[in-house]
Amino acid sequence: MVPFKLTNKVPTDTGPSLISAQSVPRPIVFMDNRNNTRIVTPTLPPNQHRGISGASTALPWSPESKNTGKYIWNRVKLKNSPFPRYRHSSSFIVTNDNRIFVTGGLHDQSVYGDVWQIAANADGTSFTSKRIDIDQNTPPPRVGHASTICGNAYVVFGGDTHKLNKNGLLDDDLYLFNINSYKWTIPQPIGRRPLGRYGHKISIIASNPMQTKLYLFGGQVDETYFNDLVVFDLSSFRRPNSHWEFLEPVGDLPPPLTNHTMVAYDNKLWVFGGETPKTISNDTYRYDPAQSEWSKVKTTGEKPPPIQEHASVVYKHLMCVLGGKDTHNAYSNDVYFLNLLSLKWYKLPRMKEGIPQERSGHSLTLMKNEKLLIMGGDKTDYASPNIHDLQTSETDQGEGTLLYTLDLSSLNELCPGIMCESLHAGESFSNSLSGGFTPSKSTESENQEIINILTPRLPDSKVLSYNDIDEGAGSYSSALDDKAFERKSDREEKKPQSSKVDSSINKESPGTGIKVSKKNFPVLRGLTVDSEEYGSSSYKDTSCQKGIPKNLFDDLNLNLQTLRLEAQQKELETARHISQLEKEVQRLMVIKEASKDSNFQTARLKNLEIQKTFLESRINDLKNLLMVKLSQASKLCDQITIQNNGLKTCSEHVTIKRDIIDLENKCDVLKRQNEILVNNMQKITPELHTYLNESSCYLGKLLKSYPTSARPPSSEKDNQIYEKDSLNKIEKVINEMHETVRAKEKLHLETQKLNDERDSLRANLLDNNNKLDALRKLSDGSSKSMDLTKKAIHLSQSELEKYRKNNDDLQKEIDRIKTEQAEQDDKQEQRGAITHGNFDAFHRMKINNLKAELYMSKENRDSLKDELLALKKKLYTLEQKK
Repeated sequence: MVPFKLTNKVPTDTGPSLISAQSVPRPIVFMDNRNNTRIVTPTLPPNQHRGISGASTALPWSPESKNTGKYIWNRVKLKNSPFPRYRHSSSFIVTNDNRIFVTGGLHDQSVYGDVWQIAANADGTSFTSKRIDIDQNTPPPRVGHASTICGNAYVVFGGDTHKLNKNGLLDDDLYLFNINSYKWTIPQPIGRRPLGRYGHKISIIASNPMQTKLYLFGGQVDETYFNDLVVFDLSSFRRPNSHWEFLEPVGDLPPPLTNHTMVAYDNKLWVFGGETPKTISNDTYRYDPAQSEWSKVKTTGEKPPPIQEHASVVYKHLMCVLGGKDTHNAYSNDVYFLNLLSLKWYKLPRMKEGIPQERSGHSLTLMKNEKLLIMGGDKTDYASPNIHDLQTSETDQGEGTLLYTLDLSSLNELCPGIMCESLHAGESFSNSLSGGFTPSKSTESENQEIINILTPRLPDSKVLSYNDIDEGAGSYSSALDDKAFERKSDREEKKPQSSKVDSSINKESPGTGIKVSKKNFPVLRGLTVDSEEYGSSSYKDTSCQKGIPKNLFDDLNLNLQTLRLEAQQKELETARHISQLEKEVQRLMVIKEASKDSNFQTARLKNLEIQKTFLESRINDLKNLLMVKLSQASKLCDQITIQNNGLKTCSEHVTIKRDIIDLENKCDVLKRQNEILVNNMQKITPELHTYLNESSCYLGKLLKSYPTSARPPSSEKDNQIYEKDSLNKIEKVINEMHETVRAKEKLHLETQKLNDERDSLRANLLDNNNKLDALRKLSDGSSKSMDLTKKAIHLSQSELEKYRKNNDDLQKEIDRIKTEQAEQDDKQEQRGAITHGNFDAFHRMKINNLKAELYMSKENRDSLKDELLALKKKLYTLEQKK
């Protein structure tokens, strides 16, 4: 993929939401003097070990994180990998059939415009990938763009690309990709559009079943930053009046941001981090579409540092933030979670340094089995040919790349208290059978279906399903013209905690019980599940297709019991309300009769007595209700006390168990050391005794054979001969030592020389390998260019044949007209008609028009010939290089 030329800067008079940036760290931009293009590359990494990765595929918790033997990080090899690439985009959640889509991005000096599909197996331990063929509506190569998934539509907007709009600015088209038919559609909205940009984010919110809206926020173009908020109605994108809407929210607006993250939860947009014109932010902002208001969120806990180019995704009621880089371009691999209910930050404990590698510009995808998938970024992550070697490499060895997964199933144990739910003011949260939570306003009396927490949060609590896109024509079906995207029903049930029940529940009479219908009660309607759907916190295990799981049945039974209790309460309230209405009717009847009586004071007294009776009965009802509530509160208090005592006991047991485990470990270590010492002692003792006995025997024999009193006679001459022989032996030994030293020095020099030659050969081999890799990459690029050139040549030849055919047809037409004109001239001369001049002028004008068309056809033919010749020359040059 060749580098592209970027556009001119955006005019500075585009509105108050644009600010000129200061000198802050950003991707390096340099010029290619050969073709006058600008190339974007990641910022240089700091002086730290950026290539470190562990050797194990799954890492245990560290001792500081209460090691219980579970593993959360995993590395998986992807053979045919689209990576490495930087600042690409991917779908933030898998589809129903475990597919993920990746598009665009940057690597070295190449910007990609391809689309990849990555498929995961059921447990997320292996992946396969394939590249999707491009068509005429495929977005051109781009980097720094934004994407999201909405039903069967993968939406892409913006990015740094060579494509320009009609004003010469960055591409401002919206691209919709059908994940079933693999066709692209480009809507054509009317009116003003948001300026093309990069570093922005988009999110989906459905305000009601008839509207699915796409929100765009932030981004930059060169030194111009944005904080405008724009919305587009996806449910009516094919209508002739579809348009972008530029919002003007109130409140505490965020500064112009780029390289931030934005997620949708609880019908609101949540923005975190990013780069401002002056610095890097770690603030959190929330946008409420219902009020069209921004607010700066005050959070607690272990807040992340200021970062940019990180990745975020929503898991249940948590916003997960991973990676990024700070103001000093120091990369991070830390994982933070923001509880969007309690507004408290939590940091995931580090399991092992370098797992995963610190990175930025990557993507994050939530999978069905409560796992996060980390892909790409500014790291190469090349895999080793050894199937058991999971260390990363800086060079491509033809084995693909590594992907990282993070298991969130044990998150509550790693970060205690992270799943707690502090209620917002005026809101209550209902438990779903699958363990997820969804907020619902306390003022609403309707039971609402729970939105899947793994999919984009929709403002309306009703579950929607998306209309399918027309798979044959490569565009959305006509149903999207007038209908909203509808989402399939999620397999979630709600545990009602309010005393109010949906008014649509059928009632027999105020004392005969309640009939519950699946059509009228969403909690029961959610029980008919489809095998392709998944719950709010985990997906359905497709391996079990017979019957209902026991835990689901228990939750359902508990839920039905709760419904019965609430139905009884509703029955009592209904009877009480009917009684009040009857008393009110009786009071009104008395007033009506009293109005006919002349004694008005008597009627008034009767009315007051009726009101007193009514109020007394109501007071009694309220007292009874208060007593019931107090008894319930007392029971709840007792349960809380019991649970608190149980928690204290459990915490004490956990502490004691931890101490016991530590002592057992120490005891095991001491036992092993003792066993080693005993074994060594057992080996040494017999040998020592044997050696001492042998030495004693030998010494005794020596003393016996050579007594000290008997010395051999010696003479002075013998002593001199002995000394001379000894000196000769010593000189001989010294000479041998010198020769040995010289031989050793000679061998040392030869060894050093051989080492130098070996280092030189290694350097040459590495250089040759690098050249070979460069030649391979050049060969791959040349092959792709040759393929494209061949396609262009075939198209040019077909166009040339078409023009030749048109030229022949025109020539035949001219000859025919000339023949007819000659015949007409002969007839006119014979007749001598007066109208000869007018008729001749008409045919002459027609001939001139045909000549002009013939001339244009010849010009087009000549230009096509020139283009064909240039393409052939280029193809010949590429073949020569190859």
